[in-house]
Amino acid sequence: MSQVDEFTNISCALEKGVEILKDNSANIRPPRTIIELFNETCEKHPNKPALNYEDPNSKTRVIVDYENYQKKSRHVARSFLKLGLEQKKSVAVLAFNCPEWFFSEIGCISAGGILTGIYTTNSAQACHHILLESNTNICVVDNHAQFMKVYSVKDRLPNLKAIIQLHGPFDALIESNENFYKWDDIMEMENAVFEDQLIEREKQLKPNECCMLIFTSGTTGKPKGVMLSHDNIVWNTYAVMESFNAIDRPLEERFVSYLPLNHIAGQCMDVFLSMASAGQVFFADRNALKGTLIKTMLIAKPTRFLGVPRVFEKIQESIITAESRHWKISRKILEHLKSIIRNYHLTEIKGQNPTPTLSYHFASRILRRVKEAVGLDQASHIMVGAAPVSVELKTFFFGYNIEILELFGMSESTGCATFTQKLECLETCGKPMPGVEIKIDGPDRDGRGEICIRSRNIFMGYLNDYEGTTSCLKPDGWFYSGDLGYVTMSGELGICGRIKDIIITSGGENIPPAHIENLIKSELPALSNVFVIGDKRKYLTCLVTIKAKFNDETGQPEDDLQPDAVDWMTELGLKHTKMSEILEAGPCPIVMKAIHDGLGRANMTAISNAQKVQKAALLSHDFSIATGELGATLKVKRNMVEQIYKQTIDKLYEGNI
Repeated sequence: MSQVDEFTNISCALEKGVEILKDNSANIRPPRTIIELFNETCEKHPNKPALNYEDPNSKTRVIVDYENYQKKSRHVARSFLKLGLEQKKSVAVLAFNCPEWFFSEIGCISAGGILTGIYTTNSAQACHHILLESNTNICVVDNHAQFMKVYSVKDRLPNLKAIIQLHGPFDALIESNENFYKWDDIMEMENAVFEDQLIEREKQLKPNECCMLIFTSGTTGKPKGVMLSHDNIVWNTYAVMESFNAIDRPLEERFVSYLPLNHIAGQCMDVFLSMASAGQVFFADRNALKGTLIKTMLIAKPTRFLGVPRVFEKIQESIITAESRHWKISRKILEHLKSIIRNYHLTEIKGQNPTPTLSYHFASRILRRVKEAVGLDQASHIMVGAAPVSVELKTFFFGYNIEILELFGMSESTGCATFTQKLECLETCGKPMPGVEIKIDGPDRDGRGEICIRSRNIFMGYLNDYEGTTSCLKPDGWFYSGDLGYVTMSGELGICGRIKDIIITSGGENIPPAHIENLIKSELPALSNVFVIGDKRKYLTCLVTIKAKFNDETGQPEDDLQPDAVDWMTELGLKHTKMSEILEAGPCPIVMKAIHDGLGRANMTAISNAQKVQKAALLSHDFSIATGELGATLKVKRNMVEQIYKQTIDKLYEGNI
């Protein structure tokens, strides 16, 4: 077993470890390194499939078993050593999810390096900040476009020794410079003489030291490097598996890798849960978040699936589209079947233990085809995280026997802090995982306050930012998350939103916008986004978008409306099928009246007059990554929305809309 040095619970330097927090869970697990876990899995299950991807040339599926996963990762580790990877220096990966990401990650950590992921949507300047902060020795890039980002800033990166490009086309620069490589060069590199050095580096790994940097999205400033130790990651992995009841169970686990691997959610599910369970990872194509995800889901049939709310909204849109095109039974019968299943689950949540009726079994059998059509028919757990999800979205999926379990976590908690095997409340996101403590700091009269977490998966600190670290991570181990929430009588955690997103009106009222936005969307289900405004203003207003189709290649929102939006137009007595038609009509006064009527219905449930939304502006297109309103994990970038639509927002308060 690896040795653990004694330190405090905070570190902001890659060379300095921390004292591991005392474990209060029932199953206390000794500290281990990621590489110990990886090697154990590979040696126990050498012939099990590990990685499954589509060959770009033949378009056939290729499977890498655990024996070859280990061999390739060790080869990459030796190549990194040959290129000059120093201990506690970084290997940065700027690429979409692929097997080479995994080989680079395990190779880097085996060789004593720090794995650092970078969003592929980052600008060259944003890449420079991360590469400089993380002391990157080697940068692995996806393609020519990503190569040029790093090439343009390389002269300002004193620690950078090599750039490796995974996929072509390749620039002539790679052939002419000894510090630039194709991935094939790495895999063909003669590096056997570095095996002894690799073994020595592995021996020097310690569970309480940093092995990974997760950089925040930087929507409110420069990205911060969240330092995660081996123990943070391994302990969290087993805590999640214990929550799944999946430890030591001979399941054939399957995962779909599509969430960015520089994000903690992708790391937790794709890399580490698959590793600990000897599961198989299926790689989606690079357009997964633009609409092609279901194609991979149908191939993989995942046993566990995690998505952000926008992903489930996309699946919802696909289901509605499919129903309108392919179901031969009447809409009224279909809605009746869904209501039977939905009511069963809602009754179950109330704790009434309903007995499945013949009509429930019949409806389930008919609607199972929907679950199969989106690839979720073999999923034991279907989870959502990273942002609050509406009750209406959970209820929609109930109609198809799809129970979405909401999680709470963040990079600083190594991904996950709460989980529930079974929904007990639609408004909450589960109870603390085994070994995780949660408390609410400074609760108001409704019990809402800052969510604080203490456990072994709490991060070490922010890289090179002692002040920022000590402002939220305290000597007693409590991490102050910056999220507003509450704990129910049964111990379930409820989320109200980010404290930094709270709107403070000119009258001094503190208003979490996420709750109001979800209320409005529940009244107007054809809206894809509702964005509430009102900071330092006399009253609240909102920006809204109507559900539209997206271009699968570019991710750009299109002019054509989604089927449920077209149905809404029909209900209003209109023939509009395009966004441009609504806008050219004024925007259409009938549509605007319907939107404001929906605001009125939502306002009837408002806690106070200050939380009532007075006006709405209809935007010309849906939010997307391509147009700048959404981040790489499809979360709304509030500061960017306010910048992009500043003129529209100002008009709402000038009385011009």
